Amino acid sequence: MRYSITALHRSSIAAALFLLSVAASATDTGLGFVYGTPDAPPLIGESHSGKPFDLADRKGRVVLVNFWATWCPPCRAEMPALEALRNRFDDQPFDVVAVHMGPGAEHIEDFLAEMSPPLKFSFVVDERAETGRAWGVKGLPTTWIINKQGQRVYDAVGERAWNDDAIAALVEKLLKDN
Repeated sequence: MRYSITALHRSSIAAALFLLSVAASATDTGLGFVYGTPDAPPLIGESHSGKPFDLADRKGRVVLVNFWATWCPPCRAEMPALEALRNRFDDQPFDVVAVHMGPGAEHIEDFLAEMSPPLKFSFVVDERAETGRAWGVKGLPTTWIINKQGQRVYDAVGERAWNDDAIAALVEKLLKDN
């Protein structure tokens, strides 16, 4: 019996290889590829300084959303790397948003005063962890990267080296995608 690869099979094999390569590159960064790219849940609230925030206003931009707390040592430790990544793409449509989980929002200002260099990204307060629950946060820090269409495409639980070249390459790829 002879087997041949039809055009349908070739395209299926090509698609599978593409998905494996994307998953492999995400694994290299410590990020997980989110299959099916679900739309990000709403993220509406106030910044630590009382300004309104709505993630929907960032559509058309790549956004890294980081759930954290001032009392969480790994969360605090990764903040300078998040700022370095934000700074690396400062002139492009890329944002970092840090969502503070739980009470203690009054400590954000103290935390920010300790940071050098200063953190210039957005801080949103989620005092009752309602947004965190809607996003499925199970531990801190938890981070998602959102594409320009508002879909969650990569996720990570735990501290990461956000200023890593492999992660920057993923951000660059998302910035080039329509």
